[in-house]
Amino acid sequence: MEHHRTLILAAATTVLTVVIAVPSPQLADLGGGDASGEHGGNTAMAGRRTAPSGFEENKGQIAQTDGQPAPYVKFRLTDGNTKIFLLERGIAYQFDRTHYPEGYAELAGRQRLSSEEQAQLDELRKQRRLETCRMDMTLEGADPHARITTEGRSSDFTNYYISGMHALDVRTYNKVTYHEVYPNIDWEIMTTDKGVEHDFIVRPGGDPARIKMRFTDHDELYVDEQGDLVLGNRLGRFVESKPVSYQGTKVIGTRFDRLEDVLSFVIADHDRSATLRIDPTLEWGTYYGGGGDETLWYVDVDNAGYAYVVGETESNTDIGDPGHDDSYAGMKDGMILKFHPGGAPVWRTYYGGSNIDELSCCKVEGGDLFVSGHTKSIGLGQDVGIGNAVQQHDFGGGNFFDALLLKLDTAGLLTWATYCGGSGQEKGYACASDGEGGVYLAGETTTTDDPSKIAGGNCHQCTNGTGGNPRDAFLVKYDGANGSRIWGTFYGGNSEEVAFDCSVDGAGNVFICGEAGRSSSGNAIGTPGTHMENYVEPQVSGDYVNGFIVKFESSGDRVWGSWYGGLSADGGYACATDPLDDVFLVGFSDSQEGIADADHLGIAGLKDAFIAKFDGANGQRWWGAYFGGPLDEAANHCTVDASGRAILVGQTKSPSGIAVDGYQMDYQGVNGDGMIAVFNGDGSLLAASYFGGDLDDGGFGADCINEELFVCGYANSSTGVATPEAYDPINNGKDAFLAKFSSDCLNNPAGNQEQGTLCSDGDICTINDVYDAGCVCLGTAIPVGQIVGNSIVGSGLQYTYTINPIMANADYAWEVPSGWTASETNAEMITVSAPFNASSGQICVTGVQNGCVLSNACLDVLVDQVIGMFEGSDEPRFTLQPNPNNGQFDLINSQLGQGSIMVDVLDATGRLLKRSGVVTGPRISIDIGDVPPGVYTLRVAHDRGLDVLPLVVRY
Repeated sequence: MEHHRTLILAAATTVLTVVIAVPSPQLADLGGGDASGEHGGNTAMAGRRTAPSGFEENKGQIAQTDGQPAPYVKFRLTDGNTKIFLLERGIAYQFDRTHYPEGYAELAGRQRLSSEEQAQLDELRKQRRLETCRMDMTLEGADPHARITTEGRSSDFTNYYISGMHALDVRTYNKVTYHEVYPNIDWEIMTTDKGVEHDFIVRPGGDPARIKMRFTDHDELYVDEQGDLVLGNRLGRFVESKPVSYQGTKVIGTRFDRLEDVLSFVIADHDRSATLRIDPTLEWGTYYGGGGDETLWYVDVDNAGYAYVVGETESNTDIGDPGHDDSYAGMKDGMILKFHPGGAPVWRTYYGGSNIDELSCCKVEGGDLFVSGHTKSIGLGQDVGIGNAVQQHDFGGGNFFDALLLKLDTAGLLTWATYCGGSGQEKGYACASDGEGGVYLAGETTTTDDPSKIAGGNCHQCTNGTGGNPRDAFLVKYDGANGSRIWGTFYGGNSEEVAFDCSVDGAGNVFICGEAGRSSSGNAIGTPGTHMENYVEPQVSGDYVNGFIVKFESSGDRVWGSWYGGLSADGGYACATDPLDDVFLVGFSDSQEGIADADHLGIAGLKDAFIAKFDGANGQRWWGAYFGGPLDEAANHCTVDASGRAILVGQTKSPSGIAVDGYQMDYQGVNGDGMIAVFNGDGSLLAASYFGGDLDDGGFGADCINEELFVCGYANSSTGVATPEAYDPINNGKDAFLAKFSSDCLNNPAGNQEQGTLCSDGDICTINDVYDAGCVCLGTAIPVGQIVGNSIVGSGLQYTYTINPIMANADYAWEVPSGWTASETNAEMITVSAPFNASSGQICVTGVQNGCVLSNACLDVLVDQVIGMFEGSDEPRFTLQPNPNNGQFDLINSQLGQGSIMVDVLDATGRLLKRSGVVTGPRISIDIGDVPPGVYTLRVAHDRGLDVLPLVVRY
């Protein structure tokens, strides 16, 4: 069977930057019961502080101005006075403006009115006029019956009770997809933090030339000098950014082509056997390097979104900056970099001496940055620490490496540095901090003659487990304040062992993982009661290893240890703990069994990556899974997000079997691409992606925080890694790379992120802020969000207001106008009620998130003593006398004469209170009994249609 790769064509990535005429919501041309606003004026919205709320499905609540249903409208999005309607094969853009008579605003804003002034206001209210302008975009030749699917369903819903029609359980969605709108072409429309975007996905066999967008009823339509599309009328304007097309990560030149009112795309030559797509979720990616080879091994991100990365370089230029160490010192140097959330370096420095230096791991903790690695250079240590500090300022490796641990501040200035090692060889592969001042260093050692250079304090294993092969894993705990050793331990039997990674859980326990050969030292690796107590002997000859994972208490006592593997070679490369203090292990496996349980992914190739989840309390396995394609894979690193999902990164040589709903669906490499995979806490695969270009690339580090995923590694490819506007878009050979995916690590658009980090002087900064040289916060607070709720309320009724988006770990405080009643004001949602004759005012909310004070948001709310919209004709056919009343009133029939009518009385929730039956006559007396004060709805059905009137009851 012939295999075709999907081609994502850069059709129309359209970001809508909306210029809005009036900020308050109005009754749409395609209606739906929106109330008229009370405040006018012209306001331009230059940028959006929060994303649109979503596309609301049409269950009948959307109607035309004549009251007839509008089934051809599939979804509606409202953003201020702008509405976007998704039609059967196009989009309608609509602006509204309400015109107010002279003197109206002054009277409406008063707290108290005389009877004469109230009568005057009532008369002026009748003179309000709504102006609506609508523009349409229709896909010419598209299938009007294309299958529609949705993603990002809201948890909340709306019930509509309008003109006798009930539309219940109405939901909103973040993404709407029209499938096969043209042959082999899908159309996606989605909300993002930038606004609304729409993309065309052109698969093999699809012809992008068929995409033609016809615009009608506009005042202006043109492509500007930047290549953006401008669409507008007298009430507002949309600006759609110039199209960008991608195949995988390769950019395909694309531009708009306008012929009168029809817009299409001009697309450069591309591979028509692969998918072409506009604007995927990669926010930015950059190369980093000079004339030599570079690799970034590890990335760690702080709460403000700054990324710290470490690795190694062989370039003698273009690595350090003048404010730090910008001089290449040896045969190979370490490098330490800090990147701004926007993708540019904040500072960058070499680190090393005259020999070989390699940095492998980093952890940021508050204002401190800890870095681990190993070196053959003399003179890098300092006289640090007290008590258990053992010659840590001296290099002890001879012709071998010593492990290295550094502490810097987040400005890149060195606080202390220490060697770790004796006369043998030590390599420091991993570091971790416990949040309580403790710092861990893990790796491998061959020192046997002076074990005190490694082990000390409460050492679980105080000597090397040598049996002719002295390579043991080691773990050392340091005091982060001064670099002194608290305790240290060897870990291994009489074979070879190495610890590749370490991780600390929420209780301060530390895990190490790695690989080990067969051991005759009893429980040197595994312990009874764990998933795998003993080494699995291979069925073929050779020096094979198993993976392992071990848990230590913060005091240095071992809690448990488990082997992990099958009948061939297996190794644990990384481990990470989740919010429940369970632990994930990832790595590689050559074994055909012993890795995955029956309910999860099985073996796919000769050498697969694997992921396993262990019970942190006892070392029993929850589940295990392979991950890979028909060729070779390895998982090099693992990180866990706040929801307990595990994200592994690594390298693959498989041209298939990897990508699932990922950013890059196609294999691009010659000898390997990077890969990213996301697993649920239960072991189910959520998404997976290639990442790379046309040569050899690999992913080695990742961190997912605040719903953003950072990945680092190396790249030989000149395409497919860096974005066009990257800090460094050009590869110099084998360069390091750093990429940021603006998502929740599953390719979903990112919402607001956890903000706030403390500077040393106590000033609070947000993700958008920077520090000056004196560590003083520069910038402004992050917005608290947008208040969602009615801008006009009826006195005596209850209304609910909420904040959008609701931010994680945020505490909210509400304020309401004087005299109003309110529910719990320290919550994400508030219910309010304005008493009769209450004044209009503002509902405001403030917030604090993780110690960061958020800016406030306010909503102007008008109290209208009689609310509701007459529906059906320009002049009312009925009036109520008196209104307001005490529940007894007359319905005056001014036009229908003796015609038959039926009268329903409904409360504010749409619940039917009374039904009259069929009645006739020009004046009908109605008594709805002893109902509480409030605003009710009178629904009058007759042979000409349906009228709805407001009814106010007060005593």
